[in-house]
Formats: sequence, C-alpha cells, structure tokens
Amino acid sequence: MLLFRNHKRMKIIAHFFLMLMISMPAIAQTKAKLVSEGNRWNEYEFNSGDYTYKVHYYEVTGDTIINERTYIKVYRDSLYAAAIREHADSVFIIYGFKGATIEEKLLYDFNWKVGDSVCWDSYYGEHICFLEIEKIDSILLEDGNYYACINDAFGQLFFIKDIGEIYRVIYRMMPRPTSISTTLICFWSDDQLIYFNRYFENCEGIHTGSVNKKEHQLKTIIKTTPDNTVLMFFENLPALDCRITVYDIQGKPVRNSIIKKQNMFDAGMFNTGFYFFRLVNNNGDLLDFGKFIITR
Repeated sequence: MLLFRNHKRMKIIAHFFLMLMISMPAIAQTKAKLVSEGNRWNEYEFNSGDYTYKVHYYEVTGDTIINERTYIKVYRDSLYAAAIREHADSVFIIYGFKGATIEEKLLYDFNWKVGDSVCWDSYYGEHICFLEIEKIDSILLEDGNYYACINDAFGQLFFIKDIGEIYRVIYRMMPRPTSISTTLICFWSDDQLIYFNRYFENCEGIHTGSVNKKEHQLKTIIKTTPDNTVLMFFENLPALDCRITVYDIQGKPVRNSIIKKQNMFDAGMFNTGFYFFRLVNNNGDLLDFGKFIITR
C-alpha cells in the first residue's frame, strides 16, 4: 500500500512539472542585428582590372552623437568609416570619410512585405528602389537561428534581414569602378560566427571550389567604347563553355549567353541603366561577378 501511494505521489509530481514546462514560454536565442556593439565582418574585394584582391575588416564599436542622435561607429581596417543607428526596423548611416556630409541616409529598410521593393538612399541623396520582393525565404545561419532573407532573380542569397546585403554591407550605395566586385565572407556578433560564405574555404577569404579565378588566372576586362557601348573581355577562360547572365537593377535576367572562342561579350544591346553580371562554367561554378553601367 505504501509503495502504491509513493508511486501515485511521484506521478502527480511528474505531471505537475510537465504542465509547468508546457506553460512556460519558450526562450528564443537572440538573433544578430547589424546595429550592435561588438559586431564585425570581413569582405572580399576583387579587382578584375589588375587581378588583385583585398580582404577588408569591419568592426562596430563605440557610441557617437551626431545631430543630437546617438549612433554606433563602424571602423574599416581600423579607420573610422561610418556611424549607424536603427529605428523601427530601419538602419540609417552617416559616412565618415573625408569630404562626406553629415546628412543621414537610409541604408536598409527591413520592414519587408511581398510586393514591396528593397529601397535605400544613394550616396547622392536619391531614393532608390530595387528588386521587387516576390517571396521572403528563411535561412539557417551558423548561430542556429533562422533569419528571413531575400534571394535575387537567380535564387541566390542577396539580403539577410537585420544584417544586410551579402555583397557590401555598408558601402552598398557608394560608387566604385566597374572592375571592382565585393562579397561578404563572414559576419560575427560578440565572437559568435553568424554567417559564413561557402564560396570560401574559411573566414580568411581563401576561395573554394574546383574552378576559380586564381587557378585559371581569369581576368575580366570591361571597356567602354566612344559610343558608350560596354565590351567585356575574358582572358584565360577555362577550357569549358562558360555562360554569362546579365540582369537589370530590378534583379530580372535580361540576357543569357555562352562565351566561347571569342572570349568577349558585347553589352551594346542594352538600354541606359545599371546592370549586374555573373559568369559561371558549365558545372554552375561561379567564376566572376560584377556590375557595369550603360550611358547613352
């Protein structure tokens, strides 16, 4: 009888703790946000003009007050680069390089809705909307959290909510030579690795994959003719048929061509505008990517 009572009492206690655990709210792991003290990331910058590359390192640390608003400072290669702040799921930036104004600009608006566009303010103050949001996906990152994300027209990851663009995190609105292409390598929050770009072997920026620029000494040369036609020349292409896909500022593919013996792509058929390109081999391995502008 005593054994039966003890067993019954244990069942009641176990049931009590089970109900208590069910009724307790789940404690979610905190997700990373761009505007947070202690964040850092690095970006791989490749110059197809002289076939050189650099890895730039960014760190978010220290407060500052500009125009009576509090910002967190961003350093690039240990030099002050910008000040950023967050408000209502939007990130604002003031650049810190010589000659920059202290005018605040919209860097990211993370209030994503299907049917809207990804918008920001250009360095020159224009409000630009790019890439209509047809679908909001999710991606599992290195910290074990799922983050909302937006892919480009080719299904490739483009934006991660609360972190930013995976090509240039804070310099995405800055003009630069068409020979320069940049991509995010790794992103950390308080030394916790959040994002790792699988195009690289590690966070030092060493390329992975069976085909890459360094192995074949691939050089992409972009030249503009007197009539503003853009010609792209590819030196030392692998002995494979390579495919170039060009898409417009809305992220829509506008041309898909195979680069064979001529090793050249003529962009003269495009209207005035801003374009992106991706060059892959016949296995789908990424060989090069970048941007160019057509003016008439």
